[in-house]
Amino acid sequence: NTDLPSISMLQVAPSDARHSIATMARWWRRAPACKGNITVWEPGPEGLARHMLLIAVILDAELTPRDRMEIYLEVFGNVKLREKTAEYIGELGKNLASVVLDSSLGEKSEPLNLLFDFSQLKYKEKDELVDVLRSYGDKSEYSMDKAWEWRCRQFYEERYDHIRNLVDWDYHMRMVGLYEESSV
Repeated sequence: NTDLPSISMLQVAPSDARHSIATMARWWRRAPACKGNITVWEPGPEGLARHMLLIAVILDAELTPRDRMEIYLEVFGNVKLREKTAEYIGELGKNLASVVLDSSLGEKSEPLNLLFDFSQLKYKEKDELVDVLRSYGDKSEYSMDKAWEWRCRQFYEERYDHIRNLVDWDYHMRMVGLYEESSV
């Protein structure tokens, strides 16, 4: 209905979908007779793809509310995913990629096609977004534990092997309160 009052909002580099989801929930509760338009600008396609993915997870009516919540939090934390979640995200990534491609063709049949509008994106940006969304289905080996250990070794250097003693040393030498960041 075009006679409804409209509210427009711009989010500049929000990096996640929490604000969009909260805004949509408030509009739905407090102003159901209003038409809302949220414009999201992200500096790269990865941020926009993640934004779309999190919104699509929350709005997936095929999942139970508990499953939606678990998958949302797992993707939001995005360090380690269960196999079930990784498969779901891969399929959802393919679906969202088709939404972006369908928008280029002007097709608006699916619910997600009605939700997202990519008319402000250039074709190159759409292609980059599609590549990111399709990459969610890739099976790549990445050990977060090894990456974390490498990062800690880089930070602590030769003290890394004595990391447990650093906490104790900082406490007993009363260094914890003297500077903002302790050595742990």
